[in-house]
Amino acid sequence: MDNIDKQIAEKVMGWEALEPPGFWWDETNHKFEKPVCKDGENPLNAWRPSTNIAHAFEVVGKMAGNKKGYYFRLEWFSGNLVREWTAEFNSVSRELYNLASADTPAMAICLAALKAKEA
Repeated sequence: MDNIDKQIAEKVMGWEALEPPGFWWDETNHKFEKPVCKDGENPLNAWRPSTNIAHAFEVVGKMAGNKKGYYFRLEWFSGNLVREWTAEFNSVSRELYNLASADTPAMAICLAALKAKEA
């Protein structure tokens, strides 16, 4: 998952990367800067939905506002052997359940969003 943040920016948020790196076009053709952390780089203000819960909820907002319309659910499960976060994006129009689990809620959200986009 080296570049999951970049995948989320492109596949879920719909941003197009521009040169120089860190600049993006959104669907309104508005240029803005949201640096995405890449391997070996650590920009101070990077957009990292896989590790920053506030950024992850930007992804939730995008998915919920999507024309396909997704319901969102986030749960914490703690059993004898398993402790994990589970995120799910359910399609309003079809019976699709795009479920993903991870150690953190932000990563679970990102994995579920990518899964929903690939469905």
